[in-house]
Amino acid sequence: MTVARLIRPLVLLAATTLAVSGTARAQAPSPAFDAVAEAKKVVADLSQGRFAEVEARFTPEMAQAIPAGQLSQLWAQLIAQAGAFKEVGEPQMEEREGLRIVTFPATYEGGKVNLRVVWNADRKLAGLQAQPAS
Repeated sequence: MTVARLIRPLVLLAATTLAVSGTARAQAPSPAFDAVAEAKKVVADLSQGRFAEVEARFTPEMAQAIPAGQLSQLWAQLIAQAGAFKEVGEPQMEEREGLRIVTFPATYEGGKVNLRVVWNADRKLAGLQAQPAS
């Protein structure tokens, strides 16, 4: 399977959640909140199978879109399609519509993937996305 066929449900859920969370808040997270450092923790937790820790950080919308226990299944789908997780590169962060969006270039056995972690103004995880690197 190619990396181009990555976890479609995760991508769609993240896009939906981004839209909901983005319109709910107009202000960006507090400057004291290190979105990149916190996103690194999320990626580390995902890669080490600590899904409950990631789910505990979800916004209510994310928790509804990805119910408890489903994140592990989505991550397993990504691994099945992209191969074993190897490493992440240096992240890029952007602020848009009151959200902090951190994108990591990630390397899997089957290719490169961009992992996106999105924080809302309340420092909650408002979106997760995996898509083929361009």
